Amino acid sequence: MKRLNVFVLPLLVLILAGCGASKPLVQRPYDPQQDARIRIFGSNGLGISYYENQVCIPKAGGVQAIGGWGQSFQSLLGVAESKSIGIPETGRAPTEALAAKEYFNEYVIQAERPLVLSMAFSKAPTVSFFTEYRCGTFNLGFTPEAGKDYEAFLRFDNGRKRCEAHIREIVSDGATKAVSLFKAPSCPRREEES
Repeated sequence: MKRLNVFVLPLLVLILAGCGASKPLVQRPYDPQQDARIRIFGSNGLGISYYENQVCIPKAGGVQAIGGWGQSFQSLLGVAESKSIGIPETGRAPTEALAAKEYFNEYVIQAERPLVLSMAFSKAPTVSFFTEYRCGTFNLGFTPEAGKDYEAFLRFDNGRKRCEAHIREIVSDGATKAVSLFKAPSCPRREEES
């Protein structure tokens, strides 16, 4: 019995800590004349950060939009909740999978300046719990337009064993359309970092 408690107690502490660790989203006021908004979907095992006014991925300074411990544990337990700031719904709704309930967070972002997203699965489930398929990191950018809404997500195609990154503009009646994307490399190291 003591041996079981050695494993169960730390696991229970981690799970309970994760349930309460989700921070509320702090947003700047939305001004459709100079801002845009983005909905970013996430689930357990997924990390997405975004970087405003960038064309490359810097070492620091981004916003961790998806992948914090709190929401990851909540996703694992199937209790993750989405955080909305009022972006209209689309045909894309959060999905539920074993140990990975999907959720979304919405953000106010700068318009008319490049935005880069770094999106990666740490694990994607397959038929066996002992097998995993790792996807690469997608570093993609676009320039959001003032007053427009967007959504971003990663999808794992089990049949083709590959990941796909999607960033779409939300248009009328919940429809979406592709946006012009660019690949974002890592930012070059500054001389003072050498």
